Amino acid sequence: MQVDIIGGGLSGLATALSIKEHDSSVDVIVHEKHKRIGHNRDARKCGEAHSVESFSLKWKPPKDAIATPIYQGKITSGKKTYVFERKPDTAWILDRPAFISSLGKKAEKQGIEFVLNYKITDFTSLPGDIIVDASGCPSVVKKSLGLNQNFGYGFQQTIKNCSAYEDNTLKIIFDQNGGYYWIFPRHPENREMNIGIGLTINNNAKLPVLLEQFKKEHHITGTIDYTIGGLIPEGLQYPLRHKNIIFVGDTGVGTLPMNGQGIYRALLSGDIAGKYVVHRDLKGYAHEIIREFGRMDVIGKLLLRWNSFVYHINPNLVLASWNKYHSLNQKLSFFKSEYDTIH
Repeated sequence: MQVDIIGGGLSGLATALSIKEHDSSVDVIVHEKHKRIGHNRDARKCGEAHSVESFSLKWKPPKDAIATPIYQGKITSGKKTYVFERKPDTAWILDRPAFISSLGKKAEKQGIEFVLNYKITDFTSLPGDIIVDASGCPSVVKKSLGLNQNFGYGFQQTIKNCSAYEDNTLKIIFDQNGGYYWIFPRHPENREMNIGIGLTINNNAKLPVLLEQFKKEHHITGTIDYTIGGLIPEGLQYPLRHKNIIFVGDTGVGTLPMNGQGIYRALLSGDIAGKYVVHRDLKGYAHEIIREFGRMDVIGKLLLRWNSFVYHINPNLVLASWNKYHSLNQKLSFFKSEYDTIH
């Protein structure tokens, strides 16, 4: 059996490794549009926060892929702040390109074939018995098939010598516009931080303008040395399968609707995909993804829909909504996995 994977990012590589783990005889080919695995512009399209639980230790990053460890998180909504602690050596801000590169090296050792610098324009030309779409957001395959995708928007700056630098602590701040800001430490040596905004409603807003206003309000200064923006796939991106195709990572599980968490979801979806691909059980993959992520997906999307409604009545009601949510379920954050929350 041959499996063609579109995309050599987190979910694509996790799928490839999982397939080989369950059946080393399967021929796996990863098609990547960039010249290198990991070290390309697309590799830093997020805040780079990552954590592992007892069941996911295989995704613990190597030392050279860790920008800084995380021991504490602070989630703020209006005047309320929720503080979460994290055990040492279980949460980090990644050097995400280096992390992806490390997975690529593992894949090469497992005999996985790479086709680099090759952008898929017609997925129907791929000869694989099964095709895994790990192309990111927006999905190459879903766009070609005319399938709907549900997006939010994000924009991020990486700032050196940042006045807001706080070591080993990440912050997420929810606001009345229906979005959230993140302030994540990246490199302590030069006080570098990832500071960004994700917006789920009020889509006419200009994110760079909102981010500059946020920085001004919080007296954040420093030297901007990297910026990136793009789409954020909000929650499960149905369908999860189509004929001989399955969708993983941003094309399938998307991000956690409330805060854009995506790395853990990308890795887990690929890990799940591999064990079903080797048995050609694509329906089983879709069912397990829904079991793992479906409950929080429904809650998250209902919350966003409610926030969109009350935003047009009084934006301050959005903050009240966020606070109600966090007070009812403090488990739901970067510091507690979705698995713990669901089960």
